[in-house]
Amino acid sequence: MLVFAAIVPSTPLLMPEIAKEHESALAGSRAALQALSSRLREQSPDALVVISSVINVPRISIGVRNIWRGSLKQFGVLTDWRWHGSVAIAQKLLSCQLTIPFGAVTEQELDHKSIVALSVVLKEMPQVPIIPLIPSFTQEPAQQVRMSAALSDVAQSLPQRLGLIAVGDTSHHLSEAAPGGYRAEGAVFDHELMLGLKKKAVGKLLDLSEVYPETRKETGLLSFLPLVAIIAEMHTSWKLYAYEAPFGIGYLTAEYTI
Repeated sequence: MLVFAAIVPSTPLLMPEIAKEHESALAGSRAALQALSSRLREQSPDALVVISSVINVPRISIGVRNIWRGSLKQFGVLTDWRWHGSVAIAQKLLSCQLTIPFGAVTEQELDHKSIVALSVVLKEMPQVPIIPLIPSFTQEPAQQVRMSAALSDVAQSLPQRLGLIAVGDTSHHLSEAAPGGYRAEGAVFDHELMLGLKKKAVGKLLDLSEVYPETRKETGLLSFLPLVAIIAEMHTSWKLYAYEAPFGIGYLTAEYTI
């Protein structure tokens, strides 16, 4: 059954060893993630589905491995990260009967966004297995939404307690501090995105992916869409923990209380 669903920011600056002198700039997000981690611990999930759209796959895919590894060496952190997977649960999710089947990823290391999110959210629960759900940059978002929605019945029928987190940022153009500079549409996009997420309005989120096509790779929109599609028909309430943009990129921490 599904017991937890949340949106988590992905910036490596959430990690003190990377943020260094900028550590205090994301104090709101760090506090929010600690609260979210406590909430997840209360729900005692048997596995956590992690949705991140960094890796390019031809169609939305599910990770099937017993052990997932990755590193943040590109950010100067030498730690090798390691989490257990759950092949059994991943295979059950893959068994969802669809005209276009999900892809299966078996060899890929974890992307840096997933590592950042998991290092915080599962800090007190390193034994919880993870199952990556990887959206595609090339497959139509509407098709991925339909496929994700089909996962809902499968996930809710499982005896295991599943958590879901979607990893990603919002607009990358909220101020001149942003690496890509300021764009007036950045704040507009985030306003519409937050409304769509709060209301679980899949259609609105799909429209945003068409109006702002560059956001498919730049933001976490492709990660947010599968999560919302999976829980769209469930009774949930929206809780916003934090939203801040000290570097011109939006960092959102929120939960759909189930």
